[in-house]
Amino acid sequence: MLFSGARLSSSPITCTWCGTHYPRHQRNCTNCGGPLPGPTPPDPGPEPPPPPREIPGAYVRRLYLTGNVPSIIGGAFLLVGIGVTIPLVWMALSLGPEVALVGVAGPIFALVGGVLLAVGVRRARRQLHALRDGVAVRGEIVDLYQDTSESINGRHPWAVVYAYEAGGRMHEGTVTSWGRAGAVTALYAVGSPVHVLYVRERPERSALYPPIR
Repeated sequence: MLFSGARLSSSPITCTWCGTHYPRHQRNCTNCGGPLPGPTPPDPGPEPPPPPREIPGAYVRRLYLTGNVPSIIGGAFLLVGIGVTIPLVWMALSLGPEVALVGVAGPIFALVGGVLLAVGVRRARRQLHALRDGVAVRGEIVDLYQDTSESINGRHPWAVVYAYEAGGRMHEGTVTSWGRAGAVTALYAVGSPVHVLYVRERPERSALYPPIR
């Protein structure tokens, strides 16, 4: 998930220490050695269209399934639970009550899987609601860090935190990117402006437009 246009600036910059002009940003002035100002935050792109917005089907599928960690884990647990429960119940009924405790493992797996799947579906529905019907405001990226609470094949996603004003209050939202570390840290700068869509009735629920990958 990637920010649209969230790219470090390559526009001209002038040293505030000695006035030397450079065609693109660099860290330090080669003339006086002074640190140069940070790059200008990028343009977040065109304004979001008015609601209801059309969301590509491929993104909806990724939101619910392929890009939704709780749904992936929950679905796997649910399938394992169902697959284990049926033969274990048959064994318990056939071999006697002393085997009944073994049959508890399957329903537990299925229950955990169902809960995780429900969490994933609820998360996807909230984001989809914000994307389709949310109120558009301008926000800003305020933090970027690696989220070790989630993992797929040993990889951790990057958490991108953004802030926006809605209903007279400041709110924060967090989205994740599974992009490579170098690409994420190079392209998504803290301070970059972004378009935010929030739910009018629940302004703390929001999504970036377009979403990040």
